[in-house]
Amino acid sequence: FVIFYSTDLNILINNIKGLFSINNFINNGTIYYIKSYAVLLILGVIGSTPIIKKLYEKYKGKKIFDIAYLVIIVSLFIICIAYLVDASYNPFLYFRF
Repeated sequence: FVIFYSTDLNILINNIKGLFSINNFINNGTIYYIKSYAVLLILGVIGSTPIIKKLYEKYKGKKIFDIAYLVIIVSLFIICIAYLVDASYNPFLYFRF
């Protein structure tokens, strides 16, 4: 999609160079995306470890666990809805041509 995104040959060359280099990795765009998606990154790291399974096996059947589980599920649902609403404006790619 880099070819379709670029409006100029110089922009295309710079984008392809950026795909294969690490020199200018940390910039304002990178910091913006890390701040915007920090919650999802943290949840992804925690969710990819066996911590959740161990906590589930340890506290399964207790009343406080059932309430915490419900709160976590509702919170994740609200976070997902918030990210969907935030990314709602996405114009069709070929409208620019």
